[in-house]
Amino acid sequence: MPVAIKPSTIPLHFNWSRTNFAIGYHSSLQSVMTRMAHSGLGFSKSLYARLVTPRISEALLDTRVVLLVGPRQAGKTTLVKAFAHDRLPYFSLDDHTTQHFARADPTGFVRRLDRAIIDEVQRAPDLLLAIKQTVDADPRPGRFLLTGSANVFRLSSVVDSLAGRVETVRLLPLSQAEMHGQASTFLANVFAGRLPKRMLPLVLDDALVDVVLKGGFPEAVKRPKARRRVDWLMSYLGSLLQRDVHDLGQINRAVVLPRLAQILASMSGQLLNVTRVAQMLGVSRLTTQRYIDALENLFLVYTLPPFHSNALKRLIKSPKLHLLDSGLLAAVGNSTAEALRWDRTPLGRLLECFVLGELLKMSDSASGRYRLSHFRDKQQNEVDFVLEDSGGSVVGIEVKAAATVTGKDFRGLLRLRNGCGTRFKMGIVLYNHDRAYWYDRNIAAVPISSLWSAG
Repeated sequence: MPVAIKPSTIPLHFNWSRTNFAIGYHSSLQSVMTRMAHSGLGFSKSLYARLVTPRISEALLDTRVVLLVGPRQAGKTTLVKAFAHDRLPYFSLDDHTTQHFARADPTGFVRRLDRAIIDEVQRAPDLLLAIKQTVDADPRPGRFLLTGSANVFRLSSVVDSLAGRVETVRLLPLSQAEMHGQASTFLANVFAGRLPKRMLPLVLDDALVDVVLKGGFPEAVKRPKARRRVDWLMSYLGSLLQRDVHDLGQINRAVVLPRLAQILASMSGQLLNVTRVAQMLGVSRLTTQRYIDALENLFLVYTLPPFHSNALKRLIKSPKLHLLDSGLLAAVGNSTAEALRWDRTPLGRLLECFVLGELLKMSDSASGRYRLSHFRDKQQNEVDFVLEDSGGSVVGIEVKAAATVTGKDFRGLLRLRNGCGTRFKMGIVLYNHDRAYWYDRNIAAVPISSLWSAG
C-alpha cells in the first residue's frame, strides 16, 4: 500500500475535528505540517502531507457526505484512515466479508452506522442510495467519508448522484510540491501577472528527465531503480485492466483493453480521434468511446476539453487525450533515461503529460475553482493548457522540452492574448532552462520547476 503518512504513526482514535484543521487554503504546507505535529501525529522523513487534506477537513464540518476519488495507489486509504476514530470507524470494501455484507444488505449495513469511513465504495454502489436515505433522515455534517477508485457518480450502476448532499474531492498521485514538502504558489503568481519564483535547486536536463520518468505514484517514486519502477507500473496497469475495470460494467471485451491502453499512450497529448482509435482496435466507434470513458473513470486517461471563446473564431473543437501520470506513460512507451539521452523526441509528450498532472493537482488543492482546457485554431496556433478561474481570468501555458525558446514558441500565447483581451492575465512558456524572463507584455518564459516553487 503506498503511503502518504505511515500508518504506524496514525492513532486510529485520533479526532481530527479537535485540531481545528480546517485551516485557510492560503496557509503554507509547512503550516499544515506544524499543526499536525502539534496535534500529536508523529513525523518521519518518508511522510508526505497531502495538499487536499484541508479541503476534506473543511467539507466534513458542513457537508453530510464527503467523497474522495482518485486512482488506485494514489494514497486515498492512508489519507482517510488519518480521520478515523472511535466515532468515525473505518470499513474497507476491499475486505471480502465487509463487501459481501454491504452488497447483500446495503440498507442494513448503513443503518448500523452513525458515522463512518467507507473505502472503495464503488465495489458496492447500492450503498449510495442507502446513504442518501440515512443522511436525509439525519442531516448532520460529516456523517460519511467515502473513497472511490473510480469516478463513482459516472458509473451506470449508481442510481443516485447524492446531489446537494455530497462534496467530491479528487486525490491524484503525489505532486512535486508534496514531495518537496511545500505548497506551490504558481497559480497565485500567474493569475496576479507575476513571474513565478524559481524552484531551488533548479531541476534541469537529466534531473528533469528523472522527475518526469518517476511520475507521482508513491510506490513507484520510492523505488530507487528505474527497472523496478517500470515493473511496478506495468503490474499496476495490468491489475487495473484485468480486475478494476469490471467494477464499471458494460465492458464486454476486456481482452482489447491492454491494446487500447497502448494506443492511447502513443496518442497522449494529441487531439482525440475516436474513429481512428476504433479502426486501430478493430471494434465499433461506440464501443471504443465506451471503453475510453471507462479508462477515464479509472483515472488512467484524461480528456482535456477545447477552449471556447466567442471572441476567437475558427477554433478546433476536439478534446485532447492524455495519460494522467508521466511515469506510467513512460513505462507503457518504453521511454528510459538512456533512450532519451539519444533521442529527445518522446520527451515533449512526456513533459506535457507531467505538466498536466501538476496543474490538475494544484487546482484540486486550491481555494478557488479552475477550468483547464487547450487552445488550438485552424491556423495552427495552439497553447497546450489554458487555465480559467471562476472570475473568467485566463492564463495560457505552453510546454517546451528544449533549453532554448524562439518567437514561434510564443505565437499561440500571443493569439490567445489578443482574443481574450483584458481577461488574459499571463502567458507562460515552461522550458528546460534556469532563467526566467519577460518576452512581451504579460508573456514570459520560466523554468519548468517553477511549477512547484513556494516563493
